[in-house]
Amino acid sequence: VGITLVVLASMWSTLLRFLHQRLELRTANQSLDKLLVAAEEKLYRDPLTGLPNRVSLVRDLENPGEVHLLLGNLNRFGDINEFYGISVGDILLRSMTSRVDEFCRAKGLHLYKFRGDEFACLVPGDRNQADLEQLALEAHRHVTQRPYRYDEHRIELKLALGIGMGKESLLEKADTALRHAKKERKPFCVSDSVLETDHHFTANLRRAKMIRDAIREERVHANRRGMICPQRKPAIVPTKLIALK
Repeated sequence: VGITLVVLASMWSTLLRFLHQRLELRTANQSLDKLLVAAEEKLYRDPLTGLPNRVSLVRDLENPGEVHLLLGNLNRFGDINEFYGISVGDILLRSMTSRVDEFCRAKGLHLYKFRGDEFACLVPGDRNQADLEQLALEAHRHVTQRPYRYDEHRIELKLALGIGMGKESLLEKADTALRHAKKERKPFCVSDSVLETDHHFTANLRRAKMIRDAIREERVHANRRGMICPQRKPAIVPTKLIALK
């Protein structure tokens, strides 16, 4: 009897250790799952609004299907941050994003929030330029038509939009159109229109890329007339174009 009790006690102790180890393993797995979820949230979500961020958009654009892209940015928002403070700026950004989210839900668009005051809307389906221009106009009105309020203050936000069309380089096209809209002080610009009508702008982008590549690869040296970029056909670039500090 004594030996039997000893054996049973040993078996019971072994079972308890086994159950304890299983419990620890389950707890560790749960903790790991929570850490993975938190890491994914941090990687793919904007911390201010909880919306998908730029990394999430880049991932979704890998196999986009038939889509277009609407990229938005507030004009001179840094001045508002300086005047009212960053905390008020964050409140305004949440309010602005809420309006954009309302618009996107109503139109069946997918909203992404970038850092700062920039956001993007993925537009599914086959749309022509006229449809996208009308969509951008409606989005612009929805976001800016009514002033924003903080305490007794009425604050007007100015918005610029860039529309990327086509099956490739949507983010780059939308960004080019957005910068063009801000430069020309327009509510929005479409990438196809920018690329067709502003050849000088796109040519400058190509030249800038050529100069950056040549400098990075140490294929540039100075002479009296300018900068020579030895290639198959050497190109001479005026020195003033790269005289930057």
